[in-house]
Amino acid sequence: MKRNWEVIRKTLVAIEDLTEANSAITNYEIAEKTAYDPTTVSYHLKLLIDAKLIEGSCSDTLGNNAPTTCVIKRLTWDGHEFLDNIKSDTVWATIKRTAAEKGIELSLNTVTTLATNIIGKLIS
Repeated sequence: MKRNWEVIRKTLVAIEDLTEANSAITNYEIAEKTAYDPTTVSYHLKLLIDAKLIEGSCSDTLGNNAPTTCVIKRLTWDGHEFLDNIKSDTVWATIKRTAAEKGIELSLNTVTTLATNIIGKLIS
């Protein structure tokens, strides 16, 4: 499975929304909110845990590329910071357009740098 930045962005938004009312949420709840399948969500949740943007755990009971179940506790400080930078539809569209124009792939560092630069230009 490939990393999908739209899934990541929508998943982070869903986690922020869902953790306001719940102490822990599953990939199934996030899948329902984002309209992505639970396997896709669980794969991206594991990536977000690895990146230390969220706190939670995943279990891989079937030996698949994607975990079968994930339970998420919360966004980390870095997760909140990252989401705040990419939550705006305007900023997100500009990030994607800029990366495409420059011919660069999106990575966590690239998205963070572009978001910071774009936000800086918007407020100056």
